[in-house]
Amino acid sequence: MLVKALEIASIEQAKQLHEQFSLKEFDPEIKVKKVVDLYDQLNIKNISERLANDYINTAFSLLDKIGVINERKTELVNIGNSLIGRDS
Repeated sequence: MLVKALEIASIEQAKQLHEQFSLKEFDPEIKVKKVVDLYDQLNIKNISERLANDYINTAFSLLDKIGVINERKTELVNIGNSLIGRDS
């Protein structure tokens, strides 16, 4: 998430992120709040969720293409769905 945030951040936002991650002494609650606030400004949660869904969809698509009967793939699909919180 940090890499994406730095990629799309304004100069000022990137500066603030660098400051937060370079602090040697800090109040963890304040640091987390500042970073989360910056992530919220940059819409990092939605970007990350979209990217994760793209990878998940690609993985399931590739699994579908494997030349094995679907019943043999069921357990992998169930595990994958449980890891991402999807209902099959």
